[in-house]
Amino acid sequence: MNRASRRSGASLRLAFLTGCLLFTLLACSDDPSQPDPVHRLPFGVHAVPRGGVGGDRLFVEAFDDMSRGGFAWSQLALDWGVTEPEFGTFDWNALNLQVQQSKRTHVPLSVVIRLIDGPRVPALPSDLAGQGLTSPNVRVRFPSFVRKLVERGQGQISQLWIGRAVDERLSEHPEELSAFVDLVSLAADSAHVEQPDLPIGTSFSYAGAGTPSGLDDLLPGLDLLGWVVLPLDDQYEPAFTPEGAIELVREAVALRPSKPTIVTEVGYPRFGGDTEADEFLGLLHRYLEGAPSHLEGVTWFGLYDWYVTEAEARAELVHPGDDTAAAAYTAWLRASGLGQVTGVPTPLWYRATDWNTAAEGS
Repeated sequence: MNRASRRSGASLRLAFLTGCLLFTLLACSDDPSQPDPVHRLPFGVHAVPRGGVGGDRLFVEAFDDMSRGGFAWSQLALDWGVTEPEFGTFDWNALNLQVQQSKRTHVPLSVVIRLIDGPRVPALPSDLAGQGLTSPNVRVRFPSFVRKLVERGQGQISQLWIGRAVDERLSEHPEELSAFVDLVSLAADSAHVEQPDLPIGTSFSYAGAGTPSGLDDLLPGLDLLGWVVLPLDDQYEPAFTPEGAIELVREAVALRPSKPTIVTEVGYPRFGGDTEADEFLGLLHRYLEGAPSHLEGVTWFGLYDWYVTEAEARAELVHPGDDTAAAAYTAWLRASGLGQVTGVPTPLWYRATDWNTAAEGS
């Protein structure tokens, strides 16, 4: 066989093999047994896992569930005064366990430091009690606490939020606005010493009330803008239909299209079962399919939460001395968490998981 014939034969064999490879790839792409890609928008859960920080086996199972469900992050909230009850004394137990499981399962952490939590300022370290956000001591100590927290995170923290629904407090106490803006800036600088690329944000509440006061003052110092969109009234009952609730999400996200945005808390209360909550979940998913480019993800609040098993204690903490409000909060907790005693994920959890791991556009 001459050289030209050999080259021709080699070319034919190469073409044949290439064709077989392309056919195999195309066939595999249509194989229903192959896992679908995760949706382009991250979907996280606010997770206080079953058994709390003391239930190690249940805690491990909780992160396994989140990992198998394809959720992009686990959100946890910490109070400064609980984590540092007095100067130089720290209780990192809750964060350490979350970090350990985050490293094991590769589920990143979204950490909220509730320096402000809605209308209230949670407890500060005991030696700062009564000093408030405008105190020079708070200005010095809080950034130091944030740096220690990020260091403890060991690179597992993907988002750091300073405060939650802060406009509820700042609109009633405008004298604290300037101090809070400074604290966010100082905390960001301190966090970036340990983790230079860590996004810093704060969240505002939104219930159709328009732009919260103080938003424009805070925006320049934020990497992320967060919205708390929970369609509840003062008695923790649904204040909007599922359609009305998803419209709130649309309106909140549309307010500041120039700022990377995450809906840090969204969900729908489950009175009488999951029917309306499931309807809202479907509407949310359809909205996210075509969501604006500046929306970077959402966190479902209460989808994976153990507070229902400690409803009475939690109600007393949130509404001390107000029996009526505490009773309403207790009823809401019992109706909105994971399966009350056993901690078995609800059908809504599985539906969220199914959607979260489904192909885009399916």
